[in-house]
Amino acid sequence: MRPASATTVREVSWERVASPRLSKKQPTADNVESLINSLTGTDPGTVVLTVANRHVLTIIGDSQQGFVVRISSSMANKQLFALAPPDQQSGTVVLVVGKQRDEYPRRIVVDRATALRAARGFWQRGLPDEYVNWTADSKSIR
Repeated sequence: MRPASATTVREVSWERVASPRLSKKQPTADNVESLINSLTGTDPGTVVLTVANRHVLTIIGDSQQGFVVRISSSMANKQLFALAPPDQQSGTVVLVVGKQRDEYPRRIVVDRATALRAARGFWQRGLPDEYVNWTADSKSIR
């Protein structure tokens, strides 16, 4: 029996200040991680990973300010956001993505290691990684 990841159709798309929107079908986990690692303070952007069950993982931000990691589904209205550690959840942060500046609650802005873990788990199963803390509440600010 083949693992579920062997039959899952995947596509990754990305966009940064320095590059137009591009996409790749059937990316490897290394492709996805490389794209996340390419999001820097001088070249922030977006990485979007879609799997066959129509779940979508979106990562925006950069390695200096942090990342917002969101999982959404075309089958449900619910969105999940990766949570920052409890001691790093107060206040807000401004993320610049492309030419857009948006303010986010610090509680949903995570570090690169968390963004990579979330992407790796999502790439493997098309579901939220069990070792990342998730919330459906993206708005509250402590």
